[in-house]
Order: sequence, then C-alpha cells, then structure tokens
Amino acid sequence: MSFGSEMGEFLTSSNEFKADLIKTVPIGFDNFEFGYIEGFQLRIRLGIAENPGSRNELTLEADGDGAANAFTLKENMTYIIGPGNGLIHATFGLEGEVAYSPKEYWGDLNVKSLSTVAGQTTINARFSIGWETDDGNEMELRCSTLKIST
Repeated sequence: MSFGSEMGEFLTSSNEFKADLIKTVPIGFDNFEFGYIEGFQLRIRLGIAENPGSRNELTLEADGDGAANAFTLKENMTYIIGPGNGLIHATFGLEGEVAYSPKEYWGDLNVKSLSTVAGQTTINARFSIGWETDDGNEMELRCSTLKIST
C-alpha cells in the first residue's frame, strides 16, 4: 500500500461530531487574599466567607527561590497553570459542583497589569483552569476579571 492510498482511506472514514452544552455556574467568591513577593512567592486565594473550607475555595500558588528558579510576574505575560515544577499550581472545589481538585489539570494566568504603590501591590488578571472529570467529560473554570490587592 502506498502512502497516498492509506491517507485516502483515513480521510474518507466515517465522519463523527461530538458537542456538549456548557452550563454556566456563577461563583460568588467574597473572601479574597493576595500575596506576592517578587522572585519568591505568589498566593491568590478566593473563598466563600459564608461557607469556608477546601470545598469552596480556589487557590493559585507558585514558589521561587529568588535566584535561578525565581518566580516573577510581569505585565502582559501569560503563565502556565499545571501540576508540574515551575508552574502555577491550583486547587479548586465548589460544593455541589466540584467535589475535589483533580490531580491533572491545565490552564493559564494572563497578567494584564501589576503595580505597587505605597507598598500595596495590585494585580489585574484573568485565568482559566481545565480538567477531565471521572466520567471523561472536560470541565473548565474561567475567570475573565480578577483585580485584587495585597
């Protein structure tokens, strides 16, 4: 068999289409914490004050050593969220929707602006985190606006 005939068989195989209706669930985080030490640490915690706990919280965190493995945020940059070394790590739970944080996940944090005035640091960003559920469906948490200060 030649390459052309094999490719022809592949390209003319039965068509398939899969689509999902995405359900939007608004999350009313009302407890915010932000800590950033350039080169060393990033901590963003969003929670629900009326119902605290690991099942009602989102945390983004990264650590650096201030030297060769420093973690530094810059404006107009995108950072990878994931479980590996040198990435921003995430945990997330929402009672009634997401029972636990998955071990495997992916996403990104896009820093629109970062400023420090009179010792107060403010970040304006957006992020998304995705994962596969136990039943094989993909879920995604998207935050289009995050503006938080130390």
